[in-house]
This record gives sequence, C-alpha cells and structure tokens, in this order.
Amino acid sequence: MTDARALPAGAAPWAGRILRVDLTSGRVETLSTLEHARHYLGGRGLAARLALDLIPPGMGPYDAESPLFFMTGALVGTPAPSAGRVTICGLSPQAYPHE
Repeated sequence: MTDARALPAGAAPWAGRILRVDLTSGRVETLSTLEHARHYLGGRGLAARLALDLIPPGMGPYDAESPLFFMTGALVGTPAPSAGRVTICGLSPQAYPHE
C-alpha cells in the first residue's frame, strides 16, 4: 500500500482512495478515486458516480450486497467554514417500492 501523502500531482484535495469494507466477509480493500475525482465535486457527486458503477440493476435496498456510502466533502480537513460535511448515500426503500 502506498503512502497517502505520495499522491500524483493534481490529486489534491482528495485522498485518492476509498476504503471498501464487506461487513459480511470482513474483507477490506481500497478503491482509487483519481479517475472520478476530477469530474465529480465532493462526496455527494462521487457517491452518485460510484453508486452508478457499483449497484447493478434490480438490486433492492435490503439486499446484503447493497452498498452504503459514507463520503466526506471536498473541503473536509481544511480551515474553511462548514467544511466538515458528510454524505451518506445508498438505496432507499422509498425510492424503490416493492412489487
């Protein structure tokens, strides 16, 4: 695993990685965000992109494989006012009614 401080030039303010934890198996892995970080601002935009990539059609909100994203904003860790924002994103039972 590489040191987070040794990221390619132009990667800031993002850390460049997302920790992916499978609560069922206990497996932990990291996902690179560098390909998406330049196109989607902050945690909300990046969570929407990752949801599009990682949630297959037909997955229900209560499925064990359904991901839940905890994403920080682009200014977290800076002295900017109200910079400590967090977005929690996932499938909602209200948006996906049962048939």
